[in-house]
Amino acid sequence: MKYTNILFMSFLITLFTVSFVFSGISEVFLNWSDNTETDLNHYNVYRSVNKGVEYIKINIEPVILSEYLDRNIVYSTTYYVVTAVDNSGNESAYSENVIIHSDLENKFILY
Repeated sequence: MKYTNILFMSFLITLFTVSFVFSGISEVFLNWSDNTETDLNHYNVYRSVNKGVEYIKINIEPVILSEYLDRNIVYSTTYYVVTAVDNSGNESAYSENVIIHSDLENKFILY
């Protein structure tokens, strides 16, 4: 487990990842500190195989808790970012990215 401090909207969050293999399925668990702003509605989680570009939202439903389990691992270097959405639908800028490198042997490296 590695901790990375991220400046996110107007507060500091700590984003960490834990990777594990369960029954041959690779997963990455993302968890970050709660946003304490009173108008927070939900979070969105994005993933890309290219740093800083082409992020794709991976949550189908709004993420209410400050955690997300990605069960569709891409076997390459993957970049994750998180945004916060307020009650008016305004979405924050991307957080700093967290980088995971995985291979076909289910080995993970967190940068």
